[in-house]
Amino acid sequence: MSLVAGDILRVRDWKKTTKHKTTFWLMKRQEETEGGVTYSPRHGALYPACSERAKIYSTKSWEGSVRIRYHRYCNLLCLFNRIGKTIKSVEEDITVNE
Repeated sequence: MSLVAGDILRVRDWKKTTKHKTTFWLMKRQEETEGGVTYSPRHGALYPACSERAKIYSTKSWEGSVRIRYHRYCNLLCLFNRIGKTIKSVEEDITVNE
């Protein structure tokens, strides 16, 4: 079975569309985590792209009622893990009175 020119163009267009959708998806997930994700003492920090818990690699000291942590992805299949992207999480202690 041979491909005709129209089939090749359709495949090329599909690849471009898929590439743009993937790029948009990646940018959207990155925007969601730009300011930091919420850290839960019970569940940790969940990354929005794959909803898996991220591993802590750095924890800062408390500043008032806020503590910041930095995480790496545990999911080896996650694209963000493959490119070495990290996320910041923010934990807020609502019981601290300033």
